[in-house]
Amino acid sequence: MANTAFVQAYDFSKIEASLIKRGKTIEESRVATIHLKIFLTLCSMYPGKALAAWNLMDEAWHEFIVRTADYEAF
Repeated sequence: MANTAFVQAYDFSKIEASLIKRGKTIEESRVATIHLKIFLTLCSMYPGKALAAWNLMDEAWHEFIVRTADYEAF
């Protein structure tokens, strides 16, 4: 579960800021990043399982995966 440590240490404020720049409210960006953190934690807890992003965090997920270095580190 090394990736769980990555999720706990990751600076999600970068993703929140990107979402706000794209027109999301502060509250919407916070909710999206909370859901992203939950999703990434689940992915790290259940490697090899097919998990799909859900609507509340879809844009945050996209912001995360375009940060290639961060995504590869995860």
